[in-house]
Amino acid sequence: MHRKALPLPSSSITQKLHTVDVRGVQTRYFDDGQDKDPILLIHGGHFGFFVPLGIESWGNALEDFGEYGRVLAVDKLGQGETGLPL
Repeated sequence: MHRKALPLPSSSITQKLHTVDVRGVQTRYFDDGQDKDPILLIHGGHFGFFVPLGIESWGNALEDFGEYGRVLAVDKLGQGETGLPL
């Protein structure tokens, strides 16, 4: 069963969240700073094991990293707001 993740620290972060279908799995990601070099953030935890925190584990650092580049963060499979394949 997929559970709701904990809320993000600020509404300015939630406005930069997106969802994309990846082979039938709804996958949530954060994207900010389109015209800069990318910084990819991957949170801890094992793929497929439910962890309520995904992107939320980065907290306000998501915005802080934006000073240095385009910030991309993703919820891993079964974590945060990303589902699990059937």
